[in-house]
Amino acid sequence: MRNQNQTKHKQHVFGFVLLLAAIVALGVALYLINAGGDEASDQPASTTATTQSGTATRKVLEDSSREDIGIATSVVWNGQRYRKRANQDLCLLIGYDTETHVDDQRYKGGLADFLVLVVIDYNGRTVNLLQIDRDTMVRMKTYDNFGQRSGSKVYQLCIAHYFLATPAVKAANTREAVESLLNLQINVTASMGLTSIKALTDGIGGVTVTVRDDMTGLGEEFESFEQGATVTLTGDMTERYVRARKGITEGSNVSRMMRQRDFIDGFISQVKARIREDSGYLKKLDTLLKENILMTSTSNYGWGWIYTTLNKIDSQDFTISEPVMLNKNGSEARNAKNNREFYLNDDEVIEWVLATLYQPEK
Repeated sequence: MRNQNQTKHKQHVFGFVLLLAAIVALGVALYLINAGGDEASDQPASTTATTQSGTATRKVLEDSSREDIGIATSVVWNGQRYRKRANQDLCLLIGYDTETHVDDQRYKGGLADFLVLVVIDYNGRTVNLLQIDRDTMVRMKTYDNFGQRSGSKVYQLCIAHYFLATPAVKAANTREAVESLLNLQINVTASMGLTSIKALTDGIGGVTVTVRDDMTGLGEEFESFEQGATVTLTGDMTERYVRARKGITEGSNVSRMMRQRDFIDGFISQVKARIREDSGYLKKLDTLLKENILMTSTSNYGWGWIYTTLNKIDSQDFTISEPVMLNKNGSEARNAKNNREFYLNDDEVIEWVLATLYQPEK
């Protein structure tokens, strides 16, 4: 009985390892935030108010500045005081396109097509996932043809990883752009090119998905990819499946993001099946992931931290939420080149940050 429980626990642990690793497999960058945040707390303003019973002194809470929400330990919003949740890690997962689409030599890093923020709350025993639209507009650092800083400009978020620079610099630039977008502090990234999905997919024996939108227009190898069909992706077609927009009935970036999620689910299911079939596969999987994922950190986090943390999450039965997207109240536009631009609604961002990173004080 003990051996059965150990086997079951081992499968659950590495099933969840691949929840993050599969997202990483789509081009993830692991991002951690130190939950302590600013130690300085905001003090409520004290005013004097006159009531029917006479003059009384009461506390009137003034809203914190926007720059504090997400950073400060204690903030006030709409008259409610919030305190940052203790003992949280935030992980940013980045998947980038390794193809070059323009001649400008600055654009050699690969677009960050896939971005997921993972919030691990150890005290609350929850894992929350935020998928970020790659077309979200944000100010970022820019680099010249020699990989040197050349200033800053507002671009789609995906471009932060696209300038000519070292892999570590490109990951850092993307991290900093997300920090600016959501007003967070990131200290770890783990990134991978989307073309490496082919190696990962073949390494686990293929990924089975249900086709959301008719994809037969992509070419001969996709002639069976009708809407609702169940198909098994091989390495060669996986990259196109998770990236394609042209030639698809619903060719929006939101549709593509949903297909990426479907791939993650199928990837996890296949890995669990491989683990059940062969316990020795875990070592092969570990090697496969490390060969395809770049980990960078300002806090000395690495693969050991990932496995230790995920074991803790599994053993304590954390609740893992469905991924959310902050796209309900945002706005869209087209630039002069007819490229899509998405603008986050700041109130929606604040609501998510307060609900995820903070808790109201009574």
